[in-house]
Formats: sequence, C-alpha cells, structure tokens
Amino acid sequence: NIPIDFLSWHTYSRRIEDYKRRDTVVREALDEFGYTDTESILNEWNYLINWRDGLAESQEKIRSMEGAACVSAVMSTMQDASVDMLMYYFVQPGVWNGVFDFYTEKKLKGYYSLWFFSKLYKLQTQVKSQSDDCDIYVISAKNGEKFSAIVTYYTYDNNAKEKTVSLDIDMRDGTFLAYMLNEEKDAELIGEVGSQSVFTINPNSVLYLERKQ
Repeated sequence: NIPIDFLSWHTYSRRIEDYKRRDTVVREALDEFGYTDTESILNEWNYLINWRDGLAESQEKIRSMEGAACVSAVMSTMQDASVDMLMYYFVQPGVWNGVFDFYTEKKLKGYYSLWFFSKLYKLQTQVKSQSDDCDIYVISAKNGEKFSAIVTYYTYDNNAKEKTVSLDIDMRDGTFLAYMLNEEKDAELIGEVGSQSVFTINPNSVLYLERKQ
C-alpha cells in the first residue's frame, strides 16, 4: 500500500517489438497491483544488438543512419504505447551518444530524428496515423491548419530493399514540404508532395512532411 509516483525502467534493443512488449509488461504489472495512476517511465533506451558480442558494433550503429532510424521508429511507436515518458540515453560525451560527435560536437544523424519529433511535439495534438507495413513507422500531429508527419523506414536487415509508400492524408488540397534524412541528406528539403502521393524510400530513411502554408 505504499504510494508510488512512477516506475522507471530501461530497454536497450534494435527490435521495436522489444520496446512494445516491455511497455505492456510494466503497465500490466503496475495495474495488477493497484498502481493504475503510477507513471511508467522508460528512462534509458538506445540501439543494441546484444550485450554479449554485439556491443562494439552497436556503438558504431548508434552513430549511423540505422541508429537514427531506430530512434525515430521507437519514438513513433512508443507515442501510442502506455509509457508516460521516454528518455534517450544519452547526449553527454560517450559511446551511447548518437546525437553529437564526441570530439567535434558535430550533429550526427540521430540529432535530426529528435529534431523532427520536436517539431511534431510543438504542434501538441496527435493525429491518428497508421501503416500496413511492419518496417514503415508513421506519426503525425496538427495545430489548426498546421500539420506535420514523420514516415520512417527502419530495418536492421542488411539485404533490405527500397519500398514504395502510398501517402494518403485526409486533408483536402494539402501540399507538403518534404525533408529527407538518410545517408546522403541531413534533413534537407527535397521537394513538395500532395496529400495522395506515391514515392520510394530507401532502408533506414526518415521523411518529415510539413504542410505548406
């Protein structure tokens, strides 16, 4: 009967399903014991192959586009989970930092994944979005006439191919500025797309869409 304000927990994995599974386990355990108002906080998470023999490769991947796409996929997925807070580990100097370079403080690919999500957060109102492809993650938000969305193609399959994505946004006469984050581009404007568009996207790429005002 001791009150608990929050329960913090960690998950390190490159598999999105591990984050979803752990989120469910934690929430169900809290509710089972009567802590229905206790916050569930994932206060350490990052890309990880495994702790046994994959640590060195994982720390390289964290700094890569694959790591950045994983960050975007985790945030997009956990937005719809029961977890109350999500803290990326970490942005201080160290091997787990996929946001800034250790020596130069140059922005790494992971920086732009967080930046894209922050732009959605500022809109404040999440809009329902869904994908019928297990490797394509989507999330969107609005504020009045402002609308933004993130489309992430994340995979750790080295043989993955580009995919064709059909965009269907329920917004009449919508035109959207498209910004691409991939191996070659750092959140660069690549053009405009309509609310019903078809495009191809390479593995481990993040596309940010912002309604043109």
